[in-house]
Amino acid sequence: MKSKPDPKKRIIKSAATLIAKKGFSAVSVREITKSAKVNLAMVSYYFDGKTGILKEIISQFFEAYEKAIEDSLSKRMSLEKRITCFVKNLVFYIKDHKDIFKVAYYELPYDTPEIVEFRGQRIQQIRKVLWGHLFPEREIDNQVAPHLPIVGPAILSMVFSNFILEPVIKVAFDVEFDDAFYDSYTANISELILKGLPRFIEDLR
Repeated sequence: MKSKPDPKKRIIKSAATLIAKKGFSAVSVREITKSAKVNLAMVSYYFDGKTGILKEIISQFFEAYEKAIEDSLSKRMSLEKRITCFVKNLVFYIKDHKDIFKVAYYELPYDTPEIVEFRGQRIQQIRKVLWGHLFPEREIDNQVAPHLPIVGPAILSMVFSNFILEPVIKVAFDVEFDDAFYDSYTANISELILKGLPRFIEDLR
């Protein structure tokens, strides 16, 4: 007989599913505990409330994000191959954890500033790890710093775009979101990042 996941994992899974569907503000702790089949005290014990659950979901996504960096950019391969490997690791993690991604990426409750601060700190950590692998001999200086809040989110938006617009893309382009699609998605996004749009268009001609 297959055992159930432990209560903490059940709470996270139920919370991610409900919040991804309805939004953080619209989901109550009671609703989460009912779905997870645990009592209310478990939420206080593991997370100290709903905000703590959201922090844990954000942490899980950024831990996977950092692992995608470590498992690809630290390898002894060409930069092109390392970036492609990184994009693939991240894409396939999100494919298998869509609710975690949606909550970690979308949810920004304006009445909970600690979540803004918490997410910002995690992004700072990711930035340091990513920079350390790509430019190990160079510090983030005044010449580089102004570009990072523009270029970084723009590149990630390309990686994340399919998952944000997935229902619309499915209707508009009549595609099946299977492993073959995500292999192609990884290859195309990597090409866009590495070559830019003009070169990508030229290669299609």
